[in-house]
Amino acid sequence: MSQSKDTENLEQKFNSCQKMLTVFGDNVRQRLFLLMIASDRKGVRVADIASQMKLTRPAVSHHMQILKDAGLVRCRREGKRIYYFFDTGGRSINALVDLFTQIQHMMSGNQADAPTRADG
Repeated sequence: MSQSKDTENLEQKFNSCQKMLTVFGDNVRQRLFLLMIASDRKGVRVADIASQMKLTRPAVSHHMQILKDAGLVRCRREGKRIYYFFDTGGRSINALVDLFTQIQHMMSGNQADAPTRADG
Protein backbone atom coordinates (compact mmCIF):
# COMPACT_ATOMS: atom_id res chain seq x y z
CA MET A 1 0.00 0.00 0.00
CA SER A 2 1.36 3.45 -0.86
CA GLN A 3 2.16 5.97 1.85
CA SER A 4 -0.66 8.20 0.59
CA LYS A 5 -3.15 5.30 0.86
CA ASP A 6 -1.79 4.41 4.32
CA THR A 7 -2.28 7.98 5.50
CA GLU A 8 -5.78 8.10 4.04
CA ASN A 9 -6.64 4.80 5.72
CA LEU A 10 -5.23 6.06 9.02
CA GLU A 11 -7.32 9.23 8.79
CA GLN A 12 -10.46 7.12 8.31
CA LYS A 13 -9.54 5.04 11.35
CA PHE A 14 -8.99 8.17 13.45
CA ASN A 15 -12.43 9.41 12.41
CA SER A 16 -14.10 6.11 13.30
CA CYS A 17 -12.35 6.06 16.71
CA GLN A 18 -13.08 9.68 17.61
CA LYS A 19 -15.66 8.82 20.30
CA MET A 20 -13.38 6.21 21.87
CA LEU A 21 -10.49 8.66 21.98
CA THR A 22 -12.79 11.17 23.68
CA VAL A 23 -13.77 8.54 26.26
CA PHE A 24 -10.21 7.75 27.24
CA GLY A 25 -9.13 11.39 27.19
CA ASP A 26 -11.12 12.14 30.36
CA ASN A 27 -9.97 11.13 33.86
CA VAL A 28 -13.50 10.55 35.18
CA ARG A 29 -14.35 8.24 32.27
CA GLN A 30 -11.04 6.41 32.72
CA ARG A 31 -11.99 5.79 36.37
CA LEU A 32 -15.50 4.71 35.31
CA PHE A 33 -13.98 2.28 32.83
CA LEU A 34 -11.73 0.80 35.55
CA LEU A 35 -14.66 0.55 37.94
CA MET A 36 -16.71 -1.25 35.28
CA ILE A 37 -13.87 -3.73 34.71
CA ALA A 38 -13.79 -4.54 38.43
CA SER A 39 -17.60 -4.75 38.74
CA ASP A 40 -20.20 -7.44 38.24
CA ARG A 41 -20.49 -8.31 34.54
CA LYS A 42 -24.30 -8.33 34.88
CA GLY A 43 -24.32 -4.58 35.30
CA VAL A 44 -23.88 -1.72 37.71
CA ARG A 45 -26.49 0.82 38.74
CA VAL A 46 -25.83 4.55 38.43
CA ALA A 47 -26.53 5.02 42.14
CA ASP A 48 -23.87 2.44 43.06
CA ILE A 49 -21.34 4.01 40.71
CA ALA A 50 -22.11 7.49 42.08
CA SER A 51 -21.51 6.42 45.66
CA GLN A 52 -18.28 4.58 44.83
CA MET A 53 -16.88 7.44 42.79
CA LYS A 54 -18.27 10.27 44.90
CA LEU A 55 -20.06 11.81 41.92
CA THR A 56 -23.65 12.93 41.52
CA ARG A 57 -26.07 10.60 39.74
CA PRO A 58 -26.56 13.10 36.88
CA ALA A 59 -22.77 13.31 36.42
CA VAL A 60 -22.47 9.52 36.29
CA SER A 61 -25.40 9.28 33.86
CA HIS A 62 -23.77 11.88 31.62
CA HIS A 63 -20.45 10.03 31.51
CA MET A 64 -22.11 6.65 31.07
CA GLN A 65 -24.02 8.02 28.08
CA ILE A 66 -20.70 9.02 26.51
CA LEU A 67 -19.34 5.51 27.15
CA LYS A 68 -22.53 4.11 25.62
CA ASP A 69 -22.31 6.38 22.55
CA ALA A 70 -18.72 5.21 22.02
CA GLY A 71 -19.88 1.59 22.00
CA LEU A 72 -18.13 0.58 25.22
CA VAL A 73 -21.17 -0.06 27.39
CA ARG A 74 -24.80 -0.95 27.01
CA CYS A 75 -27.64 -0.65 29.47
CA ARG A 76 -30.77 -2.45 30.48
CA ARG A 77 -33.74 -1.25 32.47
CA GLU A 78 -35.28 -3.22 35.32
CA GLY A 79 -38.24 -1.22 36.57
CA LYS A 80 -36.90 2.22 37.46
CA ARG A 81 -33.32 1.02 37.68
CA ILE A 82 -30.82 1.17 34.83
CA TYR A 83 -27.87 -1.21 34.81
CA TYR A 84 -24.77 -0.49 32.70
CA PHE A 85 -22.53 -3.29 31.49
CA PHE A 86 -19.74 -3.76 28.95
CA ASP A 87 -20.65 -4.32 25.33
CA THR A 88 -18.89 -7.64 24.93
CA GLY A 89 -18.96 -7.37 21.14
CA GLY A 90 -15.74 -5.40 21.51
CA ARG A 91 -15.96 -3.65 18.14
CA SER A 92 -15.00 -0.27 19.62
CA ILE A 93 -11.95 -1.61 21.41
CA ASN A 94 -10.92 -3.62 18.36
CA ALA A 95 -11.14 -0.51 16.18
CA LEU A 96 -8.91 1.37 18.64
CA VAL A 97 -6.37 -1.48 18.73
CA ASP A 98 -6.39 -1.52 14.91
CA LEU A 99 -5.79 2.25 14.83
CA PHE A 100 -2.78 2.07 17.12
CA THR A 101 -1.42 -1.02 15.36
CA GLN A 102 -1.45 0.88 12.07
CA ILE A 103 0.18 3.92 13.71
CA GLN A 104 2.91 1.69 15.13
CA HIS A 105 3.42 -0.01 11.76
CA MET A 106 3.67 3.31 9.91
CA MET A 107 6.06 4.77 12.48
CA SER A 108 8.39 1.77 12.35
CA GLY A 109 8.31 1.89 8.53
CA ASN A 110 9.16 5.60 8.56
CA GLN A 111 12.09 5.07 10.94
CA ALA A 112 13.96 3.23 8.20
CA ASP A 113 13.69 6.35 6.01
CA ALA A 114 14.59 8.84 8.76
CA PRO A 115 18.06 10.37 8.65
CA THR A 116 20.37 9.18 11.41
CA ARG A 117 21.67 11.73 13.86
CA ALA A 118 25.15 11.70 15.32
CA ASP A 119 25.06 11.95 19.11
CA GLY A 120 27.75 14.12 20.22
